[in-house]
Amino acid sequence: MIRTLLFLLIALVGCAKHPALTLSTPTVARGEEYHEDKPKYDPDEIVIDWPKEAVPQGPIYFEYNSSALRDTAKVAALADYLRAHPSRIIDLAGHTSPEGTADYNLALAARRAESVRIYLLAAGIPSGRIRTKSFGEESLVTDDPAQYHLDRRVEFIVLEDTK
Repeated sequence: MIRTLLFLLIALVGCAKHPALTLSTPTVARGEEYHEDKPKYDPDEIVIDWPKEAVPQGPIYFEYNSSALRDTAKVAALADYLRAHPSRIIDLAGHTSPEGTADYNLALAARRAESVRIYLLAAGIPSGRIRTKSFGEESLVTDDPAQYHLDRRVEFIVLEDTK
């Protein structure tokens, strides 16, 4: 129980060197502090200037109770994009449907993000450019059991590396 709470705290807070990226707060470049007086993030704002067709769109979906990749074409396209843009890094966020215990779902979501990470590593993307997080069932897309397949996913965000 304590390990789970510690893991959640680290996953949600992050560390000073690599601040946590959350979807509910405005986007802030790595190394930059967030100030309330700054304008809120506009989802229509183009953060990185690239053609939408160049980066795969949408999450990578998984089968029930599985971390095996089923959409390797999307991950392969993502690897191609990252190889062509060596200054970009990627955040992978694993998610699950609400079936199962919270601890199990956190572990499953972590395995899902890790399976995408392993594919990217095998495709030649350096490990320093890939970050993973597990959200388990914390960020559901739907409450409808008939649509739970939409919750079994890894979402990704491609960012400019500001090192």
